[in-house]
Amino acid sequence: MNPGLIHPVVIKVKKRDQVLDQVLNSRAREPVQRAKFKPAVEVLAQIKFDTQGRQSWKRMAISSMGDAELSSLYFVIKKMDLARLCLTLEKGDRVSEVDGEAVKLYITEVNRVAHYGRTSTLLRIDCRDLSPN
Repeated sequence: MNPGLIHPVVIKVKKRDQVLDQVLNSRAREPVQRAKFKPAVEVLAQIKFDTQGRQSWKRMAISSMGDAELSSLYFVIKKMDLARLCLTLEKGDRVSEVDGEAVKLYITEVNRVAHYGRTSTLLRIDCRDLSPN
């Protein structure tokens, strides 16, 4: 059994190709990597926004490595659709368009969900609007 998506929309995903070079950020005084991305690929996805309130994007996860912004939305994508496109999503890839609207979201986490039988059938793709290091 393959579960379906509820109200799917078309998103465009760009795979990170390679790191071009490191430039020095004059404000932070540390190197920053600039990545090159492959052409965008269209995928059907279900969007889930964080429902903890309008200020939920300000929530932070505090750890010994520093503060990290928690994801404010995630996409649910069928693994079968990605396999058909020969596409594997991973941390650092970019979502460039959601339902015709240009965005700049970076994938922060990819989790397998909806286990039927011995395998998962869906992927949960957590995103945020800041470039990962």
